[in-house]
Amino acid sequence: QRALSSVTTAASNAGSAAGRALGAGIQTAAAGAVGVAAAGIGIALGKGFGRLTAIDTAQAKLRGFGKDAGEIKAIMADASASVKGTAFGLGEAATVAGAAVAAGIKPGEQLQGHLKSIANNASAAGLTMQEMGSIFNKAATQANGVQNDVIGQLADKGIPIYQELGKQLGVTAGDVFDMASRGEIDFETFSKAATKAAGTVADEMGRT
Repeated sequence: QRALSSVTTAASNAGSAAGRALGAGIQTAAAGAVGVAAAGIGIALGKGFGRLTAIDTAQAKLRGFGKDAGEIKAIMADASASVKGTAFGLGEAATVAGAAVAAGIKPGEQLQGHLKSIANNASAAGLTMQEMGSIFNKAATQANGVQNDVIGQLADKGIPIYQELGKQLGVTAGDVFDMASRGEIDFETFSKAATKAAGTVADEMGRT
């Protein structure tokens, strides 16, 4: 009987220990889940505030450039339309749009096309929209035509820009290099070729 009592006590103790371990495990798992959720919420909020800051900054710059409320609203609409269905956000598009307008790109169809081309080229090159936007805006403001230092930045990222420029101009890629060196590639030609070269990569990647 004493032996049976010892076995019963041991079993009871083991059950209690198992229960305590299970309870501790559940508490730890719950605490971990709460921690992960809190971190996720923090990241999401941080990104949200970042986008709002970028949008506010872009609008402030546009006001500084002399744009009125109506013009700013139209520019923001262009920015939004240009990244719809892509992985890029309005904050980034608004920043690039502000710089593009400062570089002489006209709001409306031209700005939307400009921003869409930047988004597609950025996706194809593995760059942010702002990084690609700086390349395009530099091309738009070069006084002596679009130079090889700009065109080469796209080519270095695997975008067939020289080949597309060659098709646009009816010459070889080598001839394009020489023409750029002489300042004979205008921004309109560069923009059309860049748009063609990158296709719709941003839209395709936005679906994945």
